Amino acid sequence: MSIDDCSDVSGAGNYLFTQNMTCDITITANDVNIHGNNCVLNGNIIGDNSSETENGYNFTLISLIAGNVSSSNNGYVSSDELNAGSGGNIILIDSNVLEIISNGGHSFQGGGNCGFGGDITLINSSASSITSNGGTAQTGSGIGGNGGNITLTSSSVSTIYSNGGKGYYEGEGGNGGSITLNNVSGVTIISANGGDAYGTGGNGGTVLFNPDICPTSISSISVLGGEGSSNGSNGTITPSGCGQ
Repeated sequence: MSIDDCSDVSGAGNYLFTQNMTCDITITANDVNIHGNNCVLNGNIIGDNSSETENGYNFTLISLIAGNVSSSNNGYVSSDELNAGSGGNIILIDSNVLEIISNGGHSFQGGGNCGFGGDITLINSSASSITSNGGTAQTGSGIGGNGGNITLTSSSVSTIYSNGGKGYYEGEGGNGGSITLNNVSGVTIISANGGDAYGTGGNGGTVLFNPDICPTSISSISVLGGEGSSNGSNGTITPSGCGQ
């Protein structure tokens, strides 16, 4: 199926750009593969879901230049019988975009557990920043969501955030995400902290560079455990001491 106007993508399948366009494209289905054909989208790819409990939509971008890309859960659960939706999973192959955002949903007013950040994968691609944080509990006893898993291969990015969300009252903080960077360039700041909580703080995430060399571009890496009545454990960085 071709994309030659600014119509929404509402069904699973393969879609092909036939020309450059200036608009936003909204995705409302999972298992969507958009083949950019090296075209330029002067606009954003939006796969967010505002439903309380449903996840952001999963999609893949191939050979596309675009603006911001998102697949967050933008809802808030308000019942302890419901858990918030998570961010969707986003894959970029041979593509260049600005910000990538896939955050988990939040809970409030006695809501249940928060959503996780979505999993983000870049292959031979670039982005200015990646954010995949777990959702935050604002009242009640909700557990904070975990940060998403982020994997980059032969790609470039400046900043990466995959923090656990805050827990509330007896709820635990979410854990920081797992970040794997294979032959990555340009990265300056990485944050994969555990979420704070009144109860147990979330654990810090993991950051792994392959090859096992700390890039000279790094200015800061943080994988701290969240604070609480019992603090979460700090995460791990390989190579040890990188960004500290």
